[in-house]
Amino acid sequence: MLSSIFKLKNLLYIFQQEEYEISFFLQWVRQNKNWHDLEKKKKLRWTLKAYLIFTLALLLFIIPLIICFVYLISSPNLWIRALGIVDAFLLFILFWLKPYYYLVAAALLIKPIDILTKEFLILRAKQKLKKHPELKIIGITGSYGKTSVKEFLNTILGTKYRVLKTPDNINTPLGVSALIQRRDLSQYDVFIVEMGAYQKGDIKKVCDLVGPEYGILTGINESHLERFGSVATTIKTKFELIESLPPSGKAFVNGDDFNVKENYLKFGKAKKELYSKKLANNIQGGANGMEFEMILQKEKLSLTTKALGEHNITNIIAGILTAEELGLNLAEIKKGVRKIQAVKHRLEPIFNPNGVIIIDDSYNGNPAGVKAALEVLKLFKEHRKIFITPGLVEMGGAKKQVHITIGEQLAKVCDLVILIKNSNFDYFIEGLSRGGWNVDLKNYQEEEKLRVFEDSESAHKALNSLLKKGDVVLFQNDWTDNYS
Repeated sequence: MLSSIFKLKNLLYIFQQEEYEISFFLQWVRQNKNWHDLEKKKKLRWTLKAYLIFTLALLLFIIPLIICFVYLISSPNLWIRALGIVDAFLLFILFWLKPYYYLVAAALLIKPIDILTKEFLILRAKQKLKKHPELKIIGITGSYGKTSVKEFLNTILGTKYRVLKTPDNINTPLGVSALIQRRDLSQYDVFIVEMGAYQKGDIKKVCDLVGPEYGILTGINESHLERFGSVATTIKTKFELIESLPPSGKAFVNGDDFNVKENYLKFGKAKKELYSKKLANNIQGGANGMEFEMILQKEKLSLTTKALGEHNITNIIAGILTAEELGLNLAEIKKGVRKIQAVKHRLEPIFNPNGVIIIDDSYNGNPAGVKAALEVLKLFKEHRKIFITPGLVEMGGAKKQVHITIGEQLAKVCDLVILIKNSNFDYFIEGLSRGGWNVDLKNYQEEEKLRVFEDSESAHKALNSLLKKGDVVLFQNDWTDNYS
């Protein structure tokens, strides 16, 4: 009985990681039979919703069990008492073998209350925003790059305006509503809202809440393809931001991204402007940052930044053009770009006293990001280049080809690749082989440039014996416990 309660708690943790999406939770249950010790990288957050689901799940087991025992003790009818014994036994078996059913049932029971509560909180936030019509609101979305663009834009605009931005990965209607309620909006001139999505309509909901006047679309690829179902659906979903802009508004869309460039004229009535790395000249990149030039307002602007990777020039230019639209002069823009730092956990360099350079890219979970990370690794020409990754998640039908391609890229750039043995492993091996490494599923242990570990924890523990002074180690993506 007690072990079943622990199972229930462990499964609730996974349910929470899946954002209480029943279909994805049940899919996880079908694919994973070990429900013990699941809280490794994170812990269950005992929110009000988590408490309600857990308590209600227990009550759904305990109350029918009590009824069975009442019939067992009080009924003079032998058949009814026998039925009570059978029912109690079946309840125990169900709770022991399939405790996740109780969590799903509890979630379904509180769903009406959950929906009403969310709608009430969102309505309050919307009403509060309406009291501040002077606030300039910028929406940012995309399959990749949106957090970097948000942080870069915040830094540039901060040279002139008081800026409020959504923190970390707060990008849902409820998260944005909570932020609005906590802040005194009269203290800000600009509100930058990052917008995330797992399904069609998600971005429209955030737009309906905040009513952006400006929008930035950073790029569209196979990220979360497992949830979206197709790239076509992803395209329609991401362009919900552009369609939500008023005709008087303006959209900045990534001209370096094929899916954006091919589709941007089909959506919305607002003015649109392509931003691109092609607008930059004389790009000079190194381990300490980049320099480039750009023609702006018919003047040549020389710019420097500590951000790594040429892909970030595209992200910075998105910020520059948006800042120009909002009235910043060239001196303010130049100052803002100079102040830009690497975004935390996104190609963030960490220079250790022992001479080992860490590049933390643990929040990168998309193919474009991996390609960009390898371009950054190439900058460290005189160093041994090490890449640690479990691979990408939610790639859907593109999973095999995506990881074969990454494997080929790794083989051409890296001196040592450290893989985590999971559902992507076979595809990585095939890619490394295609990239020229003498490796296959039978002899990968013999390849000196490859190390394979059962989990991330084992890989990290082994690093002390693998690393030496001058190494550059790039940590790419960090799976949450609901992926395997």
